[in-house]
Amino acid sequence: MENTLFWIGGMGISDYVRTSKGSLISFQSLTDMSISHVSKLLETLLGGGAKYIVVQGLPPVGCLPIAISLCPLHKLDRMGCSVPVNAAIMFHNQILQKKLQKLQKQYPHCSIIYADYWNAFLTILTNLKKFGFDEPLKACCGAGGGNLNFNMETICGSPGTSTCTDPSKHISWDGIHLTEAMNKQLTDLLLNQGFCQPSFSDLIKSKSGI
Repeated sequence: MENTLFWIGGMGISDYVRTSKGSLISFQSLTDMSISHVSKLLETLLGGGAKYIVVQGLPPVGCLPIAISLCPLHKLDRMGCSVPVNAAIMFHNQILQKKLQKLQKQYPHCSIIYADYWNAFLTILTNLKKFGFDEPLKACCGAGGGNLNFNMETICGSPGTSTCTDPSKHISWDGIHLTEAMNKQLTDLLLNQGFCQPSFSDLIKSKSGI
């Protein structure tokens, strides 16, 4: 356990989208449940001897076609993203970071890193050309055309859908998942460009005893 790197991905992404559509639970309740699950997992790992853990925050889910398609026009921001969903995600990430800081104090000999998926994603979204993208919101694979090319009733792979000619120019693959090109850029930002707190290079140095 002590020589293993654990990378915990974002939890609750699809739940935040579903809650925005109208659910019996609130964003607040969802955040409480999500952070509770992450906390229990972390405490189990740390209690079992894990020393190197990266915990991924959530991206601006409100900028995915699936969330945008469910959002009333008057609740979209200037980029075309869902304001309610992104506000909930920001709150989730803030609570998560506070929890990680608390755990780091409890386990000072362990390296607990927060992967800032939110800011890495927005850095790309607001600098499309720099990262080689043309389509910030439009799904590569889907149906319906328009700004999103997304239809909840006709998702990628269903009869009537089509795929774009160059997925590398799109951030979104199918309105729900990201393209390989987007994941590649995000990985570079997280691992090599300082979007982890502390930086991922610090974790490597700690592991190597440098």
